[in-house]
Amino acid sequence: MKKILSVLLMITLIASLMVGCQSKEKNNEESKETVSEQNAEEKVYTFKFANQKNEQHPRTVSMMWFKDELEKRTSGKIKVEIYHSGVLGKEQELFQMTVTGALQGYRGAGYEQLSDKFSLWNVPFLFQSYDEISYFEQSDFANQIMKDASKNGIYIPAVGFTGFRNMMNMKKKIEHPSDLKGLKMRAPGQAPIINFYKEVGAHPQEMNFSDVYMALKTGVVDGVCSSASDLETNKIYEVAKHFTWNNYMAGADPFMVNMKWYESLPNDLKRIFDEVSIETMVYSDKLLSEQENEFANKLQGVVDDTVQVLEDPELTKEWVEASKPLWKGFVEEGLFTQEDIDKVEEILEEYRKNN
Repeated sequence: MKKILSVLLMITLIASLMVGCQSKEKNNEESKETVSEQNAEEKVYTFKFANQKNEQHPRTVSMMWFKDELEKRTSGKIKVEIYHSGVLGKEQELFQMTVTGALQGYRGAGYEQLSDKFSLWNVPFLFQSYDEISYFEQSDFANQIMKDASKNGIYIPAVGFTGFRNMMNMKKKIEHPSDLKGLKMRAPGQAPIINFYKEVGAHPQEMNFSDVYMALKTGVVDGVCSSASDLETNKIYEVAKHFTWNNYMAGADPFMVNMKWYESLPNDLKRIFDEVSIETMVYSDKLLSEQENEFANKLQGVVDDTVQVLEDPELTKEWVEASKPLWKGFVEEGLFTQEDIDKVEEILEEYRKNN
């Protein structure tokens, strides 16, 4: 009987010790989880953004709004640093820095490496107004393009546009597409623009926009195409006195974010980041659409001559016809399909019926 009692006592003692150990382990685990949660709440995520635009340009202005809004909505859990005017490098360098994580965000050239379908924004005379581009950017088709382009270390939460492209040159008045023949025209590394120049007999010269002013001044190039805001804020009118206002081509402006950085965010911060990103690009588009005419009017006041193509239906038709072969060319090169163009036109037709 004593032996039985001793055994029972021993079993009770061992069980008590085991429960105590398990309780201690559980408390330790709970303590670790609490500390982990506290650390996540206290952690500050730094988002370094860069572009080549100056501080007055709508792209930079909209990103300053992004900084203020994101820091406010996250209660300072995400801190945003803005580096504009190319202080951290040229566009291709900034793109690669975003891919590697040296930067967390960037807007500018390089996106064409992520998806050829961003070239749809560049189809000459496909879009007739900024409102049409904005409407297209909110479509399921545009969202799918962004989703498919989020790869190779880059995440794209939102896309805007760069403004319609117009032309300035230092040689002569450009009224007809044929007037471009023989001119050395600066081009970014984007096939649609390069192909357009080749189609009309010009000689495209690839270079960063930050090099354009000096290239015009020294005669390395004869002309440049870009949005009126780019042309005016970078004072291209000082070295190129002939302005062709034709709005012949728009351009995509994806907001590129380092994928690894984005995925490190807690879910609640991801949601806020995405919301602010979308609102920022809408704001950027609004700034551009409101300011482009203002910038173009400023250019008219400081150049030797201005050709307003869109005010002349026959001249507009001439430019449209000159660019039409490119539509087929883009498809043949595999940048996108005819079905893709048809989808965009269907979306735009829907907009035109309701507006």
